[in-house]
Amino acid sequence: VRMFARIGAALGEDAPAGMNAGGAGTPGDAKAQASAIVADRAGPYWNPLHPQHRETVQQVTRLLAAAG
Repeated sequence: VRMFARIGAALGEDAPAGMNAGGAGTPGDAKAQASAIVADRAGPYWNPLHPQHRETVQQVTRLLAAAG
């Protein structure tokens, strides 16, 4: 279940109206989401060979930009 949650988070679906870039509702939410992705040392963010690595790095970049 956790693996599928990570995959879903890494895919980064389109944000509903009113949401910041990266799918976070507020700058604090964006920062928290980015921190959670980066904290997962076994996830695709830290593994350049993972098929979702580039998308995950881009998602974190968008989240941090939305956090300001």
